[in-house]
Amino acid sequence: MLRRKFIGVCALVLMMGSTVLPTRTTAQVSTCATKYSCNCVLYVRCKWVPSLPYGLNTLADKKAIVNSATPTVGSAAIMNVGAYGHVAYVTAVKKDTRGNVISITVDEANYKSCMIGQRTGSPASMKVIGYYRPGIRKP
Repeated sequence: MLRRKFIGVCALVLMMGSTVLPTRTTAQVSTCATKYSCNCVLYVRCKWVPSLPYGLNTLADKKAIVNSATPTVGSAAIMNVGAYGHVAYVTAVKKDTRGNVISITVDEANYKSCMIGQRTGSPASMKVIGYYRPGIRKP
């Protein structure tokens, strides 16, 4: 019952165009790492972005949800790596004095087989093809 109410509230917030980042308890975060260290999509959805769509099994599925070309903290980076693509959560964005993105830092699962990790690099070096930003409609 509580889950249905939470989903209903999220749907309402998304319709209103606001972004609400859910709070997570320490137990929830460790559960995400334990349960989903071998699946990048499930890890990002569990720990960070509950609105990340289901059915992201292929690179084409992941490309289809891209709704932004600009990284922001709180977005999911979609990357063209491996046979199925990759999803990671953006935890930091570094820009130069002109506002150009220099690097992003991501929290991710399964970039290295069944491991949780963080990486920092330019979007190009990380092969980012776009971002999924909760609450943003696809252009």
